[in-house]
Amino acid sequence: MTTGISPIFSTAKRMLAGIAAAITVFTTASCGSDDYYNIEGYAQGGTYRITLEAGLEECRSLQKEVEKILSDIDNSISGYNPASALSAFNGNVGEYGLQDGGLPESTPTAYSLGDKTAGRIFEDVLRISIDMHEETDGYFDVSAGALFDAWGFGFKEGIFPDSTAIDSIRRFTGMDKIIFDNGRIVKTDPRVRLNFNAVAQGYTCDTIAGYLTGKGISNMLINVGGEIFCKGLNPHGKNWTIGIDAPVDGNMESGADIQTVIEIPCGENGKGVVTSGNYRKYYIRDGKKYAHTVNPKTGYPVEHNLLSATVIADNAATADALATYMMVVGLEESIKYVETHSSIEAVLIYEQDGQMKTWMSPGVNVHPEKH
Repeated sequence: MTTGISPIFSTAKRMLAGIAAAITVFTTASCGSDDYYNIEGYAQGGTYRITLEAGLEECRSLQKEVEKILSDIDNSISGYNPASALSAFNGNVGEYGLQDGGLPESTPTAYSLGDKTAGRIFEDVLRISIDMHEETDGYFDVSAGALFDAWGFGFKEGIFPDSTAIDSIRRFTGMDKIIFDNGRIVKTDPRVRLNFNAVAQGYTCDTIAGYLTGKGISNMLINVGGEIFCKGLNPHGKNWTIGIDAPVDGNMESGADIQTVIEIPCGENGKGVVTSGNYRKYYIRDGKKYAHTVNPKTGYPVEHNLLSATVIADNAATADALATYMMVVGLEESIKYVETHSSIEAVLIYEQDGQMKTWMSPGVNVHPEKH
């Protein structure tokens, strides 16, 4: 995919997802629907595509600001960008922070927010992460970056840690080790490593949506690496329609194997839609599967029958964090959460007796195309 703008003028299925995405978007537009365009390009290790109702020249102008937003977020919270604020905050503390002493003098213990864009974004995402940590009783934990790194699902090559290494890392994992102090974000233990991967793309969708809304755009679908925020109506004047991929190990192509299709009645305020699963990011060692979802309370990759969790929430950052939370706690706790939170809808795909089954909350609208 090359960065650019393209009109929507066919009824063909369009896959608006990144490499590791689990959601496929269907836009049905009659020929000559010249008021809807796709803005697309690369971002955050994958692709982005924004479908919106606007004129061509307006889209060209909007794309410039969208690209700036994407760049600003990358420079703030990307763990893959060595020049980002997050990389500076995490610092160089040796492999996986396992040193018992002798930390380099240059190791930062605080990050000054200042008035810079990177600092503002960093604070925004950290505060969202703290809120979601509290909301999920600690099962969503961005301070577990060293654990993710150790297992090979973070920003470093994994070491396949033994129980001693995991116990060591867990001693400096926890949101209680991150505090705000006079315009600074301080880690009380310099070995703490943050990882915002489970909320960054959702936050990005919300940020772009806020910008586009401020520019008067009322019909849009924003897809950043498969995380979605949609608002208003699709090019055919109907609800946005989203396909959820079948969570089969090795299903790497979004849209190739659809489990179910749902409509998102998002209205004027919009909805975030995010899927998390363990069928694309995993590895096999000695015949055992190790999934990329790590339980921060145990330090180990999860083992349960929940295959994927799709969450619909009022914003994409919340949906992003909750989808991760559900993949940590499993099916039963996820159902309990949805049933006690009226603003949240979910589609949970799980394995039972060798069969793939689906649980949907009552507010989910199944599209007749596949159910």
